[in-house]
Amino acid sequence: AIIAPESIPNELRNQIWQSVTFMKCHNWGTIYELLLPKKGNFDEDKVHEDVKKAYNDDEETSTTVFNVIKAYLNFDPEVEYNEELLAIVSLLLKQAECETVTLFGLVCTLMKYYHLREFFLNNEFNEMNKIIFEFDRMLEDCDTELYNHFLQQGIKSKMFVNEWIRSIFQKIGFEFKEQVKTIDLVIFYGFEVLLSIGCHALIFNREKLITMEYEELLVLLKDGHEIYSSA
Repeated sequence: AIIAPESIPNELRNQIWQSVTFMKCHNWGTIYELLLPKKGNFDEDKVHEDVKKAYNDDEETSTTVFNVIKAYLNFDPEVEYNEELLAIVSLLLKQAECETVTLFGLVCTLMKYYHLREFFLNNEFNEMNKIIFEFDRMLEDCDTELYNHFLQQGIKSKMFVNEWIRSIFQKIGFEFKEQVKTIDLVIFYGFEVLLSIGCHALIFNREKLITMEYEELLVLLKDGHEIYSSA
């Protein structure tokens, strides 16, 4: 229900994305050219393999996606590569159909300045703890009974929220048009909107969740697909 209404007209989306995120205030072309030749502190063969698998024989697109990922990981080396990052880059490319530098700028903007990067860090940063705290308070305010049930069963939000957010643009169950509208919401309202979507998905499934115990809950919540696809 949150992402169903029409938001930005599709023919204007690319222009609005770039305008709202102030992309033209950054010299992404120079940054990209400086970062691309650098040896990345990540497994380039793994990235090559995943990109090639995703795009089969489309060599031109594969090269674009690989170069953007490589340059971004050099731009923000604390972020670890995984398939969810590839999914975000692929989604932006499919929607925007833009030049490589513009795609690189969009990825950097969403990850760095809209804080999606926090979900791709492989350690316990204070910022991630704040995000989990915010999600907990949101769920507690919206459905205290469900929140208390999770507590009683030993379920903590950090067991599943991070994976949910990372997967929301890949395997969580949204169609392409819904994924694009989710990007719209992030750009206009910040990454916190993803927590709201997750919270409402849980509440929609509350009648089922409230009857489940720890092991069942953990399996269902860590996967996330059934929760989102039924909401």
